[in-house]
Amino acid sequence: MQKMSPISIFILRDREWKKHCFL
Repeated sequence: MQKMSPISIFILRDREWKKHCFL
């Protein structure tokens, strides 16, 4: 696994949250 910056992780989680919310 490649290290990711906290900001990128936050963005990825935010996108997943939005997907779940829309679903």
